[in-house]
Parts: sequence; structure tokens; C-alpha cells
Amino acid sequence: MTDRATLATIWTEETAALAARHVIIELDAARLLDGDPSGQPVPTRFSGASMIKTFLALIATKEVAAGQRSWDDEVTVTEDNFSAGDGVLNAWRLPATMSLANLQQLMIGLSDNTATNTMTDVLGGVAAVNARLAQNGFDSRLRRHCGQRETPIDEVPDPALPSPPGFSIVVPGEHLTAMRRAMELDELTRRHFESQEDRRSLARFLDEDVIFAHKTGTSEGARHDAGILVRNGQTLAVSMFSDSTVHPESADHPACVAAARGMARTLELLGWQDLLAGDFWPVD
Repeated sequence: MTDRATLATIWTEETAALAARHVIIELDAARLLDGDPSGQPVPTRFSGASMIKTFLALIATKEVAAGQRSWDDEVTVTEDNFSAGDGVLNAWRLPATMSLANLQQLMIGLSDNTATNTMTDVLGGVAAVNARLAQNGFDSRLRRHCGQRETPIDEVPDPALPSPPGFSIVVPGEHLTAMRRAMELDELTRRHFESQEDRRSLARFLDEDVIFAHKTGTSEGARHDAGILVRNGQTLAVSMFSDSTVHPESADHPACVAAARGMARTLELLGWQDLLAGDFWPVD
């Protein structure tokens, strides 16, 4: 049986420099950690950044599973969908047409903001997406399109958090639920999460051949990463949502390093250290 107290100590030590952190660790059906690992009160609604894209993927995947859409449906990305920031579509000549499957892969694997705006419109717009989230019992919300100046919905993250509201609000536990549901519904969606290219945080010390389905999100001081790892029939889910006053996008952002070290030490505690890249872990 995994020592929950040791697990809490690991994540308390590694995340001590962050203003707010919510860590979830699940091994198979057992939730070993959920909240601030030090036992302090924890925010429930974070500025979610790109983590909301997981919920868009869940809605799209459910519609495909219900026969309402097909992954082969053609979708046209237009200048109206444009957003700066993450992704590649903001450098493409638009309009551009692609399959719904490829649009989702860009939204999840590259966290493409322009693809996200397009997916939002495919699903009916911000209000329609939020209605679907509410129908599914989620309190997470899309506040507006990425990088656009529309008036956001009148919901904000917990006021104690240092980062200003972004384009989404996400509840950490809901994110893991949404990811799990989406990947269970469709193998293609699972592969989209496995294609996540941001490896600064939880995946930093994993061997490059380890398959880790996860999603990251960054905005202002918010740094989030959550994913699912399978080894020898066991399933490990790890989620870290955090906020701080440190804003620059950097591979060595304190939250990225904290998540990476916490993940590596968790794997060691479980006896899964064979998944770690020996050339990079342990760190002196």
C-alpha cells in the first residue's frame, strides 16, 4: 500500500514555493491525494488556461460516439478564428480546411488556440459549450474565445489566486474526470492526448518512449498539467494545478520544476522508476 503521508510530504516539499496548488494522485480506483498536499485550504476554481480544451474534446468525442458527427467531417478554419499564442494555425494561410479529427489533434497535442476557437464554433459557441458543461455536471466554464476581445461571461476564478481571469475556469478534479471519459470513449481521442508536446512539467523526467496521455495549460502565473499513465495493468493519474506571481514562459518555471520533481519522486515511491530517463533523473 502506498504511504499517503510520504506522498503528501513529497508534494508539499516540491510545491512549497507556489502561492496555490491543488494536487491529485490516483492509483487505479484509489485517490491517494486530493487538494493542497500540506493540508491547507485549496482553491476550487483556477484560471484554467488551456485545460478547458480537454472539455471541448470530451464534447466533440461524445458527439462522434453518438453519431452526431464524424471525425471525417470537414471543418474550415477562417480568419475569424485566429488567435495568437500557442499552436501553428496562426501562421497558416487561412481559410484552411481539415478533418474534425485533425482539428482536435491540433487543439490537444499542440494546444493550438486558433483550433480551439474553431472547435468552440463547431460546437455552437461559448454559450452552447457552457450549457453542455452544465448538463454534464461540470462547474468548469469557457469564459470567451482564445485571444479575442469579446466580453467574457461573468464568472471568475477564486479571488485569492494571484492570476487574473483568463479565457477559462477549471476545477481540477473535473479536468481528470473529463479526460478519462473522453479517452474511454474513443481511441483516437486517447492518441490526441498522448501526442501532447509540452513536456516541461509532469513529463519532464519520463523516458521519451513512455506513453503519457496528458494536457497542459499556462497563463499568467497559472501552470497546470494533468495526465494518465498506464504500466503493467495499473493506472496512475496525476494532476497539478498551481498559481503564483511568476509569469514568464520558461521550461524552468518553478511550477514546471515542482511538477516534474513531484512526478519523478511519486514514480520512485511506487517502484515505477524504470519509467524515468536515467540521463536526467535524479537531479543533483
